[in-house]
Amino acid sequence: MSILIRGIDKETYAKFKAKAMEHGLKVGEALTLAIKDWIDAKNQSTAEENERKKNLTTYRSIIRDLEKSHFQKWGLISNGDLQTIRDAREEIIEDIKSRNLVGKPCYIFQIGKKMRKRTFGLGSRTT
Repeated sequence: MSILIRGIDKETYAKFKAKAMEHGLKVGEALTLAIKDWIDAKNQSTAEENERKKNLTTYRSIIRDLEKSHFQKWGLISNGDLQTIRDAREEIIEDIKSRNLVGKPCYIFQIGKKMRKRTFGLGSRTT
């Protein structure tokens, strides 16, 4: 299919075309791959954001009960479920590793403290 695309920066297009040629691809083939990669990245980003929202919803629904029975302990929520409660943050880190949650959206929190951390696995991203 032939498509006219306007508004592409000339320098960026020249670099893109050169890279495509380095890899033995026509510009259209390389652009198709780039578009597919961009769509996949956006879908993954949306899935991760949905996971974080699920984790936060779970936290909000259980925190009051946890404050009564597990004050000052540490919690881990992933996949929208409370995974574990531990005495120390370091134990939570070990649980992330043992449960294959490294790089996945997790919610780590100390029960009774206002500060909470949303992380990806071992805190590769924290906010």
